[in-house]
Amino acid sequence: MPGGQVKFTSKGEILKIWDMKAGKTGLYVSVYDESAKNPTFDTCHVKGKGKGKGKGKTCDMKFKNGHKLDINVFSYTKLSDHNTRELVASRQDKA
Repeated sequence: MPGGQVKFTSKGEILKIWDMKAGKTGLYVSVYDESAKNPTFDTCHVKGKGKGKGKGKTCDMKFKNGHKLDINVFSYTKLSDHNTRELVASRQDKA
């Protein structure tokens, strides 16, 4: 994905995201466990800052082993404004 990278490790449910360069756009990742009796979700976000420098973040997510997860990656300009989010990637994985 241009300007960013996302890596999800099933063992331990570790999500790492990088916004590779500073700018007005950040990355927001939502992970949904829809196979749970009561569906749960977790999120992680990062936005590069400074002069041309990117930023990375590691998020430790807790989902039940073996559950199917829906992972959605969005770019955003203002985190609190859902209208600025644009879906840039989506995939399914297992916890």
